[in-house]
Amino acid sequence: MYSGGDLKAAWKGIKCMASCNHQKEDKKPINVKGVPDSVLPDVFNSFFSRFERGDLVGKVWVCKEALKPSEGFVISLDQVTILLKKVKVGKARGPDAICGRTLHHCANQLSGVFSRLFQTCVDVGQIPSLWKTSTIIPIPKSSTSKELSDFRPVALTSLVMKTFEKILKSEILSLTEGRLDPLQFAYQQKKGVEDAVLCVLNMVYRHLDKTGTCVRLLFADFSSAFNKMQPHILIERLANVFNLPDQLLLLILNFLTGRTQRVLVNGQISLPLMSSTGSPQGCVLSPLLFILYTDSCRVTQNNRFLVKFSDDTVLMSLLSGSEINHGPALSDFVEWCDSNYLDLNVKKTKDMIIDFRRSAPPHLGSSIIHGEVVEVVEEYRYLGSWIDNKLRFVTNTDSIFKRAQQRIYLLRKLNYFNVNKRILCNFYSCFIESILTFSFVCWYKALSMKDKKKLQSIVKTCSKIIGAKQRDLQSLWEERVRKKAKSILGQPLHALHSEFSLMPSGRRYYVPSRKTNRFANSFVPSAIELLNSEPGRVAQ
Repeated sequence: MYSGGDLKAAWKGIKCMASCNHQKEDKKPINVKGVPDSVLPDVFNSFFSRFERGDLVGKVWVCKEALKPSEGFVISLDQVTILLKKVKVGKARGPDAICGRTLHHCANQLSGVFSRLFQTCVDVGQIPSLWKTSTIIPIPKSSTSKELSDFRPVALTSLVMKTFEKILKSEILSLTEGRLDPLQFAYQQKKGVEDAVLCVLNMVYRHLDKTGTCVRLLFADFSSAFNKMQPHILIERLANVFNLPDQLLLLILNFLTGRTQRVLVNGQISLPLMSSTGSPQGCVLSPLLFILYTDSCRVTQNNRFLVKFSDDTVLMSLLSGSEINHGPALSDFVEWCDSNYLDLNVKKTKDMIIDFRRSAPPHLGSSIIHGEVVEVVEEYRYLGSWIDNKLRFVTNTDSIFKRAQQRIYLLRKLNYFNVNKRILCNFYSCFIESILTFSFVCWYKALSMKDKKKLQSIVKTCSKIIGAKQRDLQSLWEERVRKKAKSILGQPLHALHSEFSLMPSGRRYYVPSRKTNRFANSFVPSAIELLNSEPGRVAQ
């Protein structure tokens, strides 16, 4: 399991050895307050279809009529074969009942058939109705879910269609490369969660290094974001902004409209309903279509920025002097959401004020969205990392420490069974070190010595259990900072690329001036110092 790289099987194996969840409990039936079990599937289906807009059908029709059929792109046999071989054998099957095991093991035999089917879909601009049919499974958001809104709709769709979606995704990405919002970090080559957090923190640190400044961060939460996209708006945007060919647009429009959905709950299935709004959660294309849909959502005001990772959006206001709130940037953002049929969940949207001024005003005003006051918080979990208004990352450290300690128990169990030392090292690297080092180029150097020692104690404990010294966090941090910096240098369109400026000699980078230790310990100054300290440093 471990040497073969099957981490899922390895995780199940170690939990079995440690007697964790050894006997799987029977799945509890889903109950909704005030709804009889006999009609529960249909009630769920109606609730999940509540965003359907019948008044916009005419606009979708006009949009379709404006598209002229043309020659589509070519799908190769090898491309389909590779994708079919990557289908996971345990993947849940869709309404067409074709299982992942069949597609995976019979990829060579089936690729010819499916490549012709896929090519036909591209040529005619239509997708078979069965491939657009989805079975929706309500997933509880918490263990106490009792209301319809407490369940998340996850769609089971055809695995064949998922393979086709991957081909479409690759084609769309190739046509939109380099044209997306530079502050959108999802679906960008060589960019990820770490880059989004680094971008936010770098602008915060740099601004707070100036005298008389503060920062406001509004962490926006969309309500059922993917389910509210309007096809006619998306297609118009893809045509006018990204100039995608009409044949591809016809295919995307057909994918989004005329979808049939049923809800499966407690072994009962609902009657089918037709949907032509949004893109189901669980579809491969949904996140990509959403970032294209929201690409035009940008701010134009000075010192205001909108950093996005798919639907995780941060409105950042760099305030100076007497400025106290987001100003017109917030109202423009809310207006854009309203005009594009996206709703902000004000209760889950949070505002954070980072202000280190000694003479800071006692109250910087409230952010108002549709008459509701946005709650001001001292800390917020953004893309997996806890950010606090003191930029000390204490809560983040405590969270990581607690999770790592839970995994140490499993490591001890492995050692108790006299497992080979190499496997122990692999387990530590995959299941413990990965927790300690998640996005830690963003925050590690900002930690207090106490918190650094706290995390390092996990490494020391694991080293003793394994019987071999593991790499300390400081050396890992330096290695990953260098790697991330070199990755940014290789991406001219990266939001942080301009932070690295070569000196006239072409051998070293300018070190930004810094007044505070906060900025000095942040990623960009630290990365530049590490790059400049490399022996025989020559510009790449």
